[in-house]
Amino acid sequence: MSKRPRLDREDLRSRLQAASGTAGLVRVARHRLEAKTAFSVGYLVGVGERFLLLHVLDDGLDLDGYRALRIKHLTGFETDFPRKAFYEKALELKHQSAKAPEGIALDSAAELLRSIDERFPLLVLHREARHSDECEIGRLRALFEKDYLLHWINPDATWEVDNRRFRYADVTRVDFAGRYEATLALVSGAKPGMVFTTAPDHPGLPSAPPPATPEGAPTEDADPRGPETADGES
Repeated sequence: MSKRPRLDREDLRSRLQAASGTAGLVRVARHRLEAKTAFSVGYLVGVGERFLLLHVLDDGLDLDGYRALRIKHLTGFETDFPRKAFYEKALELKHQSAKAPEGIALDSAAELLRSIDERFPLLVLHREARHSDECEIGRLRALFEKDYLLHWINPDATWEVDNRRFRYADVTRVDFAGRYEATLALVSGAKPGMVFTTAPDHPGLPSAPPPATPEGAPTEDADPRGPETADGES
């Protein structure tokens, strides 16, 4: 199977910055992580060094929360795509318009997570290169130099403590301020806060797992869904 060509990252970032706040709805593809039929549609409300931020259009044609995506995973970016005019007309009739949340940092995963956690009750974290069908929902418990801990919240809106550490480099997508997580936060009541924030490792806590590379698996150069630390990103 032929490998999809990677978009030039600097050219792509320039296109994203030019479109931010001016292009109306946009459509983003990440076909190395998602199915070929999967797209994220929304208003581009922020572009940083490593992440972009969409005000997301959901399946019910409502604006429902925000989605931060790694720029390096994009395989397509469109400002003109099928049904765009219909979507925008529907939003106009519903009196819904794009809003950019203040203070969301998009230059690294650590800054992104911290800035969302400081301003919104819950984060929805995806690590699709490792687990394409899973996500973690919760609040930050601790930040380290290369990884983090979470206060988890389960589907019954009950808080759980888990000492597993997750790497910033594995974070591929972060959602927040959507209706589902807002409901979980409402039902859960009191929100746990950050226990500590420190760069050095904390004694007594397990280390983050190494990159998942099964024996005989392709390297990062051969497999675009492979470990994300090959280019030093975090």
